[in-house]
Amino acid sequence: MQASLENDPGLADIDHFLRSMPSPYLHVFDLSDVSLHAQLVSARAGRIAHVALWRVLPAGGAAVCVIADDRPGLLSHVTTAFAAHQLDVMSAQIFCRSPIDRVEEAVDFFWLRPLQRGRAIRAEDVELVADTLREYLLDEERERDSLKRSSTIPAGPVAGTRIYFDVKALHRGESVLIVETRDAPGLLFAITSELYRQAVEIVASDVRTHGQIALDRFTLTDQEGRALSGSRLAEVQQGVRNAVRELVPGSLKRPRA
Repeated sequence: MQASLENDPGLADIDHFLRSMPSPYLHVFDLSDVSLHAQLVSARAGRIAHVALWRVLPAGGAAVCVIADDRPGLLSHVTTAFAAHQLDVMSAQIFCRSPIDRVEEAVDFFWLRPLQRGRAIRAEDVELVADTLREYLLDEERERDSLKRSSTIPAGPVAGTRIYFDVKALHRGESVLIVETRDAPGLLFAITSELYRQAVEIVASDVRTHGQIALDRFTLTDQEGRALSGSRLAEVQQGVRNAVRELVPGSLKRPRA
């Protein structure tokens, strides 16, 4: 493949794209794929994220390409955006490229199917996913900037914090983490970053704030799409407790003897 690129000066842009991709990419896709992928990546055009329809699949499915700056928790945001629009990930190929003129860029491919029977994934659906993903990433950046500007937690009554897994959901074979605590700048970023560090996937989420109280629910799976084991439940719960404790001092207190 590389020889073909070098012998055709008209493929200089594709060659530049290909050289920026990791070596495993070269063994997965052929030249026609590479040409289209280079166009999809170029179409990002400076946006915080770009999601493009790559292929239409049988039975209403689709293969899409997601392009964004690589960052902790990006994959969780992407899968949550898919879930928000009732799209199920069948498989994925995840890559990170190193352009000369910018930070490392994620170029990820997802094979999707609609959860609703009889539905077909259209270009309009992919654009809705893109809008949702961009909202998630912009919210994350705003929270990060707010956290940097604020060195103290706003004054107000301290809410007791509860971090636990929904027992009814566990009986259904689902892992639903519930976080109830005082709201604070960067709270969602801290929680999702810890979940990313724990190598779990957020397949659905419900994030709400009532006054000064945050009430967040996250449906989690392991990286194989399975519910979390008992030991992983404990590890994830403790990790999120530590992340919240650092962000919201005094919210997690030991009970009096």
